[in-house]
Amino acid sequence: MTRMKLVGCLAAVAVLSACGSETSTGPAVSSGCCVGLPQSGTLVVGTPAAPPATMEAVPVVPNAPAYSSPPLPVLTAVDLAAAGGRDEITFTVQGDGAVGWSLRAVSEVIPYGGATIAPVAGESIVQVDLSGVTGPGEQPQQHVDPDLGSVVEVVELPALDSIVQSFIGLRADAGAVEVDERAVDGGMQLVVSIGDR
Repeated sequence: MTRMKLVGCLAAVAVLSACGSETSTGPAVSSGCCVGLPQSGTLVVGTPAAPPATMEAVPVVPNAPAYSSPPLPVLTAVDLAAAGGRDEITFTVQGDGAVGWSLRAVSEVIPYGGATIAPVAGESIVQVDLSGVTGPGEQPQQHVDPDLGSVVEVVELPALDSIVQSFIGLRADAGAVEVDERAVDGGMQLVVSIGDR
């Protein structure tokens, strides 16, 4: 099992987290920052396809089929669970490819592409973006677990232009936010752990 723990707070780019206590007209307002945000990285799933050869190296073959890009990895599940006194949000991705990910605290929910969604419940919000991935749903999905201490809900949006966004609504400002990668049968998991340390 491959496990890589990514923890840190990038103070130099803290302004990008868009967190603060000011009032907003958006669906939800963040009342502060989350320790350990923003974060970003790449989740390598399966065996990514090799890039196509350059035009100069490709011989001309009459009636040869045109090159088509390999299918993108698929976000197959978003699961919530309590673990060790913290809340875990697990994003399971299957297939082959490299999936970019980023997390940051936001002051309001602004979906990619200008979609309109219902307000995300909570006093503060963490936005999770996955790129280079598809998803099975065509409508926003709400994920809740009453056993969680910090997380009120997670709203997962449908894939658009190979980007899947999720918004984590929190009862208060999050404690330390940590990100782990876990290998699973047929794919990888991005595990976001939220809670006080």
